[in-house]
Amino acid sequence: MILIITGAIALSVSSCGLGQAEKGVKDALNSLQTSDSKEVRSIKNSYLSAYSTDVTLGDAFENFFMLPMWQYFEADTGEKVVEFNGQCIYNDKTVEATIQFILNDDGTFQVHTLAFNDIEQNLLMLNTLMEKIFEDSNSETEDDEGWVEELYEDYMDKNSDDSDDVGGAYKALTDEEVQEVYGFSKPDLARITHNSYLSEYSDEYTIGDVLRNLSSDDNWEWECMTVYEHRYEVEFRGNCYYNGKPVKTVIRFGSYPGSLDLMVYSMTINGESQSYETINDFFSYAYDFYERKN
Repeated sequence: MILIITGAIALSVSSCGLGQAEKGVKDALNSLQTSDSKEVRSIKNSYLSAYSTDVTLGDAFENFFMLPMWQYFEADTGEKVVEFNGQCIYNDKTVEATIQFILNDDGTFQVHTLAFNDIEQNLLMLNTLMEKIFEDSNSETEDDEGWVEELYEDYMDKNSDDSDDVGGAYKALTDEEVQEVYGFSKPDLARITHNSYLSEYSDEYTIGDVLRNLSSDDNWEWECMTVYEHRYEVEFRGNCYYNGKPVKTVIRFGSYPGSLDLMVYSMTINGESQSYETINDFFSYAYDFYERKN
């Protein structure tokens, strides 16, 4: 399976006319009423097996963050949401982190979105934060407060800028820097991604072969979009068969230096962003279709 992260817009209940202070009071009151609800407990007592099978999500979060607060609500759009708020150090500053989980009707859940000081972060940042949270919980080298002094130190050493905007966590490399850091050009990185694997589905069939096999015509392309010191993003665009009909597909992948394993950051079908369930269904369909034809 793909990492259960959707990275969509944050969900909320109606709070028209409320300022930040009033919203904070409303959240605190709701937390008092719902922090021990069955919905919140279902998240806190769960495990994210991609990061740890020994530490629960609740223990990991409450070890990592200061002033942890949990609440449950139903969004205006109908989703059942468990929201976590807590403070951590980001880029040498204390920030308020907000992480939302969506409860599904079948008993599963999705990690929905991450924001720092109400600025929504991308999927890589969300995944990086999760790795750091559980890395800190799995190790016994925690400080007295139970949280790390430097968040994302491996990523911040060379990629943080001097901006106060917590959204600017990564600095894209120029074409010359890409060649110097990776030893390849951006088109080379696109070809490398084409020949890489989604190990959740197969370590035998490359993603390029699978998507080409699914394409309804020859109008498909791979393009390296953005390159950073520690990872790069490549986009596939093409018309693919899905559920028996051709659809216009855009898939954003992420990879790391020296790795042929990929992460799926996002996907649109006919211009609409897709949920985790649809992304997982699409790739399950794609690999099954490839095996049947080959």
